[in-house]
Amino acid sequence: MSDDNSWPSLRDYLTAMQRPAGSLLGDKPGRFVPLREADDTILPVQGQSAYVFYGHLDGTPTVLRCFKRPPDDDLRERYLRLARYTAEHACPYFADFEWWDGALYAGGRHTPVLLMEDVGGRSIRQHLAIVRGDEEKLDRLADQWCGLTTDLTASALAHGDLQQDNIWIAPDDRLRLIDLDAVWAPPLADLPPREVGHPNFQHPKRISDGYWGSDVDRFSALVVLISIRALARDPGLWDEYHLDENLIFTEEDFTQSMVSPIWFRLASNSDPRVRDLTTQLAELCAAGVAGSASASPVTRPVRKTAPVPPVVARPGSDGTEPGPAQWTSPRAEPVVIKLPKVKPPKTEPVRRPAPKAPVNRPKPSAPVSTVRVRRKRGWVGPLFLLALVVGVITVVGSLIG
Repeated sequence: MSDDNSWPSLRDYLTAMQRPAGSLLGDKPGRFVPLREADDTILPVQGQSAYVFYGHLDGTPTVLRCFKRPPDDDLRERYLRLARYTAEHACPYFADFEWWDGALYAGGRHTPVLLMEDVGGRSIRQHLAIVRGDEEKLDRLADQWCGLTTDLTASALAHGDLQQDNIWIAPDDRLRLIDLDAVWAPPLADLPPREVGHPNFQHPKRISDGYWGSDVDRFSALVVLISIRALARDPGLWDEYHLDENLIFTEEDFTQSMVSPIWFRLASNSDPRVRDLTTQLAELCAAGVAGSASASPVTRPVRKTAPVPPVVARPGSDGTEPGPAQWTSPRAEPVVIKLPKVKPPKTEPVRRPAPKAPVNRPKPSAPVSTVRVRRKRGWVGPLFLLALVVGVITVVGSLIG
């Protein structure tokens, strides 16, 4: 790893891009031509760890990632191992990539770059903003998403950072995944990434403890699926809950499951699959784990029992739907939480007198207390009249006498 102080700045990278001759080295001939703005300036996208330039390499749409600081040795090793693994286990969802050591001469030194395929199309965030409320398109997208997560699980792969800007819908409507820094694959099991994913898509325990394992996509894939399904029937969710760096959930919702308003909104969704999936997500939030078992920070969990293979199920006839790549934990009992059902208010039914009095009720149809009062009134009335008459006779007698 090189000294940060001598590492190329953004200005150095921009200068390298301006050269008339090709400044890309490596085992491939060619020159990267960056896209330019209307005023002929080059404007890269600034990521957390790299400047991202869009352009063409020998006419092919390409993304060039130039690192802001010396990349960690583990990152290079992760990409090299992943390249070997995907060469044997093709993954049509991952964008093609290639790590080039010393490929770009900038700031007086040769620096590594990461070349990635420009998948085109639009991110799922952009896509949902356009097609929300279109049940046909979103139902098809949800089925595609379930297929993607199923295929990744079958290939022993996990993306590690499923979020609004890493999921793309290509021009041919295929789903593609970019930014492969946090991918899990068998040869990467001993190289956990520094990234733990976007907090608006990850279980809070992964953000705090760095959970790492083959089922690391379990939580985030479910967040995405619920968002797609819910927006098909309730497009207003987008205006009320989308905050640019999310779809409809935020990290606060995961720490306040069954408390924040969105849970009750989803519990009343007209699609029973949304209600079922929301229950699954609430269970995961309450379980306090990011995957199928608790894990220590940035280490893959060591299982004493054989891992249970994913049980992949498709939507059932009862209208419910399993989450992406459903699995069962070999360690912990599931925490079952019932979401409250939101029902419209009911009016009190009109009570009509029963045609027959209950068997254990006294013969008179009136309540017992009323019968007793009437009996008292039956005695008090005559006695009062008798006393009144006696009093009148006494008064009259005294007047006559």
